[in-house]
Amino acid sequence: MRTEVPAQPQRRSSGAGRSRSEGAVGGRSGSGGGARPGGGGGNRAEGPVRPRPPIDPRLRNRWVEVRRQQGRRRLRLLVAVAALLGLAGAGTGVLYSPLLAVHAIEVRGAGAVPRSLILAAAGLTRPGPMIDVSTATAVRRLDALPDLGDAHLVRVWPTTVRIDVVARVPVARVPDGARWAVLDGTGRVLAVSADPLAGVPILAGVAAAPAPGQWLPGSAGSSAPPDRGVDMLLGKATLQGTAAALAVAASLPRAVRAATESITVGPHGDLRLLVTGMASATPVPQPIISVDLGGGSQLGAKVTALVTLLHDADLVGVSSVNLTVPSRPAALTASQPAGTVSTHAGG
Repeated sequence: MRTEVPAQPQRRSSGAGRSRSEGAVGGRSGSGGGARPGGGGGNRAEGPVRPRPPIDPRLRNRWVEVRRQQGRRRLRLLVAVAALLGLAGAGTGVLYSPLLAVHAIEVRGAGAVPRSLILAAAGLTRPGPMIDVSTATAVRRLDALPDLGDAHLVRVWPTTVRIDVVARVPVARVPDGARWAVLDGTGRVLAVSADPLAGVPILAGVAAAPAPGQWLPGSAGSSAPPDRGVDMLLGKATLQGTAAALAVAASLPRAVRAATESITVGPHGDLRLLVTGMASATPVPQPIISVDLGGGSQLGAKVTALVTLLHDADLVGVSSVNLTVPSRPAALTASQPAGTVSTHAGG
């Protein structure tokens, strides 16, 4: 009898299993998400790097030349800027050096105004560089001084400053309470003092005086410069009231102005002066004479007639003179009617 050996179960090879498993997975991959030709799913093998095409030597040389030109332009610009900055620095150093500092100050036309006051107003008490002298500011401050006007400041390089001013001349005074305001011919208030200024007449019948440096209401004001204001005023056809009275006071010679006690502006603008005679040879003090100038027309001729009468005519016993028509002055005595006064010496 044969004995049959039972068949043993065969073991599966792990390699085969893995192959089948990988095949299954591969099948699933291939069916679902496999790489397609031209797609981006898989890694493609990189080919050899293609060399760049050669550049034309002419283009390369042109490119290099352009870059060099740009560099040269930048270099020239930097050199120019540096040179300008150097020149500016050197110029500033020279301007602020002692070579161009204020060494001399000339002041002309100040009259009795102290030099120190003018230098302080111009900002030149401690002179510095010429370039720092502000002409506009100095002129504005000088014109603000009540007794000065028409200021000019000039820098005379390299080291001199010249100041030209016009000293205003007092020609009248106006009561200001217990004090007196002194005026020039344009009506500017020069000062206010408790002591009356001798040699100038009282101006009556006008508005109250403002503060020093301001102009009396009704006067010519700043439109008439102090150096030629009188000529401008007398050259006008007609002046009114306060402006006419100040023009008369400014045009009188100093001796006649000192002999004039007052100038009154009437309600209608007529002018009346109180003066003393000056030509009489008698030792008797001259009485006060009232001089009627009328309105503000022909002021130049009226002032000339008045000055001639006071110097040449014998006004003894004359109480008033009418100069409303300057070519025919008329005198009136206390006991006689008005008559024509001769302007020739001695009669």
